[in-house]
Amino acid sequence: MAVTVETLEKLERKITLTLPANTIQSEVDTRLKKLARTVKMDGFRPGKVPMNVVAQRYGYSVHYEVMNDKVGEAFAAAANEAKLRVAGQPRISEKKAHPKAS
Repeated sequence: MAVTVETLEKLERKITLTLPANTIQSEVDTRLKKLARTVKMDGFRPGKVPMNVVAQRYGYSVHYEVMNDKVGEAFAAAANEAKLRVAGQPRISEKKAHPKAS
């Protein structure tokens, strides 16, 4: 995880966090597998719903939860590492990663 801290104004700071996509995806997969064991859906016995159906139905919300958790943890760690005292709610925006050139 890469962290950069920029000073914009007296109290305003900009923190740029880089989270590895493979870590996010592995956590999403783990949570979807855990959810697949308990989900109930018409036409399937409990716990027997195919993984692709679970991913289609719940994938977006699980991905959102994972991103929210990971960004929150990374922000708290970055703020603590930079010895910043957070005075208000942070504004978080997402930038798409550029694929690495091989």
